[in-house]
Amino acid sequence: FSYLIDGPLVLVGQELVGPTHHMIALGTERQIDAKAVPRQIEEVEAQNGVLIVAHPSRGYQPALTDAQRAEIDGAEICQAMSYSPKRAPELEAFFATGPFGAIGGSDFHGFGRIGECRTYIFTKVVTPAGVLDALRKKRTVVYTPNGKTYGDPALAALIADRPDLRAVATTDAPAPLIDWISRVCEIGRA
Repeated sequence: FSYLIDGPLVLVGQELVGPTHHMIALGTERQIDAKAVPRQIEEVEAQNGVLIVAHPSRGYQPALTDAQRAEIDGAEICQAMSYSPKRAPELEAFFATGPFGAIGGSDFHGFGRIGECRTYIFTKVVTPAGVLDALRKKRTVVYTPNGKTYGDPALAALIADRPDLRAVATTDAPAPLIDWISRVCEIGRA
């Protein structure tokens, strides 16, 4: 109930990991123990949760069928891999394979820029239920480091004249040395 006292909004969930996929289940109250993708999707839906594909690099997500992709609510289009010219196209290629809501996340597996990839969620009520509903309806906008905008174009237009919102995701400021090294060497990337 932190949203009642103007604190951070916390959504309960878990990362679902398999040998060929990583997904995030949000709004689920019970742990999901299934390992197979179809069963994971069923369990998230049974709990009225939201399912997001995490860091969809070419090494992950090959197990998802077209029918399963249609049932997934969102996919990360902006995350630590977005800062690598070699890896960012992998996120874009996966995002193009389904009707996903745009997600920017800080899923972080090494050195890099934490917190710069953001999801702008458009909801009428800032509550867990309101946010989950907006994610289901794909009412999101994400700006990638290369300047592309993903998500609902009408919603993107609402904030197009707000460069302050885009500044973090598209910064040209020099990165700290360790970030530069991680991008050059691809250290710790999934």
